[in-house]
Amino acid sequence: MKPALRFLADAAGVFVALMVSGLVTRPVALAFPVPALHGLLMALPAAFLMTFALGRGVSVWACGVGVAAFALMLGMMSPVMGLTPLVPLLAALILYGCAQRLSSETRCMGAGILAGTLYFPFTLVCSGSRVGFAALAGASSIVLVVMLTLLGIALAALGAMLASIINEKKG
Repeated sequence: MKPALRFLADAAGVFVALMVSGLVTRPVALAFPVPALHGLLMALPAAFLMTFALGRGVSVWACGVGVAAFALMLGMMSPVMGLTPLVPLLAALILYGCAQRLSSETRCMGAGILAGTLYFPFTLVCSGSRVGFAALAGASSIVLVVMLTLLGIALAALGAMLASIINEKKG
């Protein structure tokens, strides 16, 4: 396959995987009155996708284009919706690109875990900036946010480990 065509196919694959993940998790998130639940539910697929794609040889640039296309598409609906996935996923790609001394598997896992870990807190911050943080002012809300953040980290680690296992078996 020609390099330009391969690049476009990889970027499109990242975009489609993010869209499908978002469309699958959104109805579940809307069914429960938990702040930024959609970001929490996206922790696992975001971590899985970053670890899987980078581990299968998709370039950082192709992943970046796929992520940017996803953020642009969401940003057409709302700038906050576009910014929410952009920052965590690009942070993961920057980590992957900067950690050249580590093994490829470690870099993929690190990028995946970072993407999933940042997804919920950044969704919470973006949605809070849009609707206000008054709903999160109580002590019980702070405990809930801490617990959901820890759950997001666990889901991100699970997603990255699953992708790493699949990459190892197929590689």
